Amino acid sequence: MKRHWWLAMGGNLGDVATTLLGAEAQLAAHPQIRLVKCSRRYRTSPVGADAGTPFLNSAVEIETDLEPLDLLDYVQAVEKGFGRVRTVHWGPRTLDIDLLFSIPAVIQSTPRLTLPHPHLWYRRFVLEPLNNIAGDEVIVPYGHPVNDFMALWRTDWRVGIYSATARASQNDIIRAVAERFPLRNITAWSPGHPRPELLAVIGDAAGIKPLFLSLPDDVPTATQALIDAITAAEDSPVPV
Repeated sequence: MKRHWWLAMGGNLGDVATTLLGAEAQLAAHPQIRLVKCSRRYRTSPVGADAGTPFLNSAVEIETDLEPLDLLDYVQAVEKGFGRVRTVHWGPRTLDIDLLFSIPAVIQSTPRLTLPHPHLWYRRFVLEPLNNIAGDEVIVPYGHPVNDFMALWRTDWRVGIYSATARASQNDIIRAVAERFPLRNITAWSPGHPRPELLAVIGDAAGIKPLFLSLPDDVPTATQALIDAITAAEDSPVPV
């Protein structure tokens, strides 16, 4: 079955503008891929303690009958061809290509691939270029177009943290993250109360409707993950 796919691309090592052009050419060169649209390039803030310098990000729309894992194999081969080395998680990179979502929709969660991409809804470095070429496209199963998610992060949005069992961890994370973002509204949340735009759930998320950020029970890891998410949502990508 032919599907339209939207992919995010970016990097912060080497001549990234040239790399992005080369990656687009490699996508178009595959006999089963048609390159449909390419977004503008955006300068974005690094996300992650070890991410390094600012990134250059873009998005593309393609049409292909490749199965999801075959498409993933190909884009990872393209990454490798441009010098991508996977050593540091969220570290500096020459090229990163992520599968975001497709129409008709593919909904799956496997060790190698989760679709739609579980973090696209709050990452401005993904949303800004994606909105440039697919603002009205509705992401299934979320039921909202890309530009709805863009609008979330243009308001005075709130952060809520919920845990059904680890209340001490919840409070520790709130204190640590609030120190990093003193002007951001960061509070504990519980079901039945108004839902914040960015909801982070520690551990068991049974009964919590998407969309939310899933955090581990480990406080340092969860704290860094939430800091990274807020950084990604607060970013203001600059077209170049």
